[in-house]
Amino acid sequence: MPQARPVSHAGCTWTGLAPEQLPSETIRGSEKMGPVAYISLCLLGCLIFNPSLAGVQAVACPRDWLPFQNDCYRYVPQEKNWTEAEAECKQQWNGAHLVSIHSAEENNMLAHYIEREHKTNNPVWIGLGP
Repeated sequence: MPQARPVSHAGCTWTGLAPEQLPSETIRGSEKMGPVAYISLCLLGCLIFNPSLAGVQAVACPRDWLPFQNDCYRYVPQEKNWTEAEAECKQQWNGAHLVSIHSAEENNMLAHYIEREHKTNNPVWIGLGP
């Protein structure tokens, strides 16, 4: 099994398998990785619900969102391709984006969150663009 490592692309960083580490049948087109369904995970930008900008220390996340280090996260169990998932985040949640992982601590938190919420073995979309 290949070793997971951080990968950067278009300003986003994520920890997982690099495209060259994935089986060739996994990479198909710019929006889908094979025939599997994907699930959205959205990050609500820190400028939207971030009271720390006004001097308050805690972040106030909407109901059903997970707060972590001045950001809010929400697991969305809907099957969409990357473009649809990103568009839904922006439209439904006031400019939110698919999550970009920037630290080992954030990666661990999200791994536990997804493990708890995700009920299938299908992959989950993050902010690494197609």
